[in-house]
Amino acid sequence: MSSRRDEVGACPPDCGVVVDEPRRLAGLSEREFILLLAALSATTAVGIDIVLPAYDAIEADLDGAASGQLSRLVTVYFLGLSFAQVLFGPLSDRFGRKPILVVTVGAYLVGALISAMAPSFGWLLVGRLFWGIGAAGPRGLTTAISRDVAEGDALARLMTATTAVFMVAPALGPLIGEGVLALGDWRWVLASPAVFAAVLLVWSRRLDETLLETDRRPLGFGPTWEGTKTVFRTRETLGHGLAAGFEFGAFAVFLGSGAIIFDEIYDRDGIFAISFSAMSVLMGVASATSARFMGRVGARRMIDGAFVGALLTSVALLIWAVLADGVPPFWGWLALVVAANAMFTIVSPLLLSQAMTPMGDMAGTAGSILGVLMMGLGSILGSVIDANIDTTITPMVTGYVVYCLVAMALVRWARGGSVT
Repeated sequence: MSSRRDEVGACPPDCGVVVDEPRRLAGLSEREFILLLAALSATTAVGIDIVLPAYDAIEADLDGAASGQLSRLVTVYFLGLSFAQVLFGPLSDRFGRKPILVVTVGAYLVGALISAMAPSFGWLLVGRLFWGIGAAGPRGLTTAISRDVAEGDALARLMTATTAVFMVAPALGPLIGEGVLALGDWRWVLASPAVFAAVLLVWSRRLDETLLETDRRPLGFGPTWEGTKTVFRTRETLGHGLAAGFEFGAFAVFLGSGAIIFDEIYDRDGIFAISFSAMSVLMGVASATSARFMGRVGARRMIDGAFVGALLTSVALLIWAVLADGVPPFWGWLALVVAANAMFTIVSPLLLSQAMTPMGDMAGTAGSILGVLMMGLGSILGSVIDANIDTTITPMVTGYVVYCLVAMALVRWARGGSVT
């Protein structure tokens, strides 16, 4: 057995990260491995954040693109992202991570191009759905790859470090979108992630296969169904996965309606891109800081502390919103939303790492199911709140409080052991 510290760990000697085959990451340093995983994870954010500044241009140019319907560009993307993972996870357990990664990044590229060439809003939604399906591959496979090489608190540290680097994407995405929009129209904005996907196709060739031949699972309904039942019968996995779904549901509200709130409630459309980027930087700093503390307090205490911080912040904002007739001062609202979202950013990879820890022998299948629970459930929960946001931010912060409380309850339940 060989310590992962020399390749991907940057962890203390007792981190417990071991691998059977050091060749799995041959040619990749610790830094490049984390950067590649972060870049692959960033496909999800790039597919959302670059598009946000183009909302007004899309509405003005395409028939059917009414302001109240624009949040569907995020919702449809997330639905494709969520449910396609059910297919890609078992495929990666059978054929390995790398071939499925190449196919899905290619689909992501095609989806971006379809969206950029859409002749109507309906076709744009079709393109966004296909785009999200392509994003499902790297989204789920980075989780499986991480589990292939680490477990326990070491896995939590690895996923947290990846998230910290990943936050560069939402920080730069809106700014890149604004820059492209200044040089061309919204179609060029939607086409630009295709270039990013092409770079990833080339870069990912340096990654060796992380799933050994001896660990492959047969492909078929029976093995997939047994793996699915294992996920739903393992309380630690199911509880943390559902908690991640509710946590993401709160954050999805901001992703879906943030631009609309800036524009229509606060009349601050001109600063949305820079504000979103600044928020992403702060969220990345929060993730990096939590990674440094992980070795001292462990994943469980980090989860508890982040949830308490998110809940207190959200409750304070809800009280303020009620007292201000649903529209508290802009800068106060933004500061508290950034604080709450930073807490959600800290807790998200930790919940997934806790959920994946018992799933070492079926990481692809488990990662795909957890992806559906997190992204699918979160998208639905987010859209429920988005549909009620009109002239006040009260529905948004109410969703933050309720979803946070449910997630905290699910974490407590998850720590109780096996369902069977």
